[in-house]
Formats: sequence, C-alpha cells, structure tokens
Amino acid sequence: MDADKQGRAMGVVVSGLSVATIIGVPGGTLLAQHAGWEAAFWAVAAMTVLSTLALLVALPGGRDTTTAQPRLATELRSLMQPRLWVAYATTALTVAAQFAIFSYLGALLEDVTGLSAGLVPLVLGLYGVGAFVGLTIGGRVADRAPFALLLVGMGAFIVAAIALAVAAHVAWVAIPLVVLLGAANFGVTPAVNARVFSILGETRTLGGAVNIAAFNVGIAVAPLASGLVINTGPGLAGTAWIGAAFAVAHVGSVLLDRHLTRRHEAGATMPATASDPERVAAVS
Repeated sequence: MDADKQGRAMGVVVSGLSVATIIGVPGGTLLAQHAGWEAAFWAVAAMTVLSTLALLVALPGGRDTTTAQPRLATELRSLMQPRLWVAYATTALTVAAQFAIFSYLGALLEDVTGLSAGLVPLVLGLYGVGAFVGLTIGGRVADRAPFALLLVGMGAFIVAAIALAVAAHVAWVAIPLVVLLGAANFGVTPAVNARVFSILGETRTLGGAVNIAAFNVGIAVAPLASGLVINTGPGLAGTAWIGAAFAVAHVGSVLLDRHLTRRHEAGATMPATASDPERVAAVS
C-alpha cells in the first residue's frame, strides 16, 4: 500500500465500526428495552454466527505461497523501536478516552440529562453518525498531516468532554456534544493506525497484532476507571472528566511521538562521517 494512502485505507476499514455504532448500539439498546437484556445477547450471538459463515465463504482457502512469509525474528526486531511503543500508547489512550464516556453514555443521558428511555437509542445513533463523519474527514487528512489531525481532533474531544461534564444536565447542550465526541474521537482513528503502520513499515504482522492489543487495553481500562468515579461526587457526569483526562494523556503521547519522529528523520538524513563508524558501515 502506498504510504500516502494508509490513512484513507484505515478510514475505510474502521468505518465498519462506525456503521456498527450507528446501527448496533442503539438497536441493541432498543431491543434490550423492549425484550430484555438477554435478547440483546442472543442477537449478538446470532450475528456472530452469520459473520463466521460470511468469512468462511469470502476468505480464500489454502495458504498463499506466492509471497514471502513473515519471519519471527524480523517481526520481533520491528518492535524494538521506542517511538512505536509511544504510538501504541496513543492507540490505547485514544480508545480509553472514547470508552470512558461511551460505556456509560446511555445511563448518563437517561439519569443526568433526563432523556426518556425511548430517546436514548436515537442519541446513541447520532453518536454513530458523528463517528462516520469524523472517519470520513480524518481518512482524507491523516496521510497529509497526521500529527495535526491527532492534536486538533483530540483537542476538540477534550473541550467537548469537559463541556459535557459541566452541562450534561442540559439536553440541548448534551446532545450536540455527544455528536461532537463521536466525530472527534473517530476522526483521529485513521491517523492513530497509520502512525503505527508507518513506523512498522513492511514488518507489520506482529506489530499490527500488538496495536489491536493496545485497542483492547484501552477498552478494558477505561470503563474501570470511569466506574470508580460514578459513586463519588461527580457521579455519571464524572465519566466525561475521565474521558478528558485520557485525551490529555493522548496529546502528551502524540507530542512525544512527533519529537521522536523528527529526531529519527533527522538522523536518517544526516550524512555519514568518519567519526560515525556505524553510519559509515551502513552506507558502505
């Protein structure tokens, strides 16, 4: 894949998640409201079976022997880059910022904002619409200006999360903020993934798997952190403060990544000299 198309490709791939958010989350909430929470789990099980069947039909059989198979030693060496682990931290923090709020968003909208149970799925669907818009824009910008997208996008997320923490009880303020949160967080996702794969280069099999693990770390840690504040003074609105805190940490990791990348690029363009035996050996 061309390096200048990675972000757009990631936007297309992750757009499936936003479509699932638009349809699945409010649909599952609505189903649980009318048929009990067990029905939502049965629906998930049924869709998993259908997805498995679709994969069996769509995926080619056998093993591709026309391309070189990844070597474990090479894949392990690709992980020995400090800036790669900073990019992994960015991945985890981006997802954590999202799920710190989204995990309890339905309860916040109903108990704090005061929306009726019937309106909550609609607002969750609007979150998904915002996510789709953010992905569409982010996928087109990620290749040209990844760091600017990461910083501006999560800066907007921080503002929206703090505003939601303060004004969650006002419906006409909270609902647009929910849409903005979805757009801002999903908008940076193409750049988050593109940063990891640009550092990995062609040795991306194991490194890509670690990036997925970083996603899951964020998904696991964020609801736990938010859950700890729900029974304290801020209550459900405190989840927005936790999301903002993760987003601030994300900005720090992006700034560190940018610093390390500039150092790496400066070192790569520096001419070899007699006083730099390693670079002379590499050039020769």
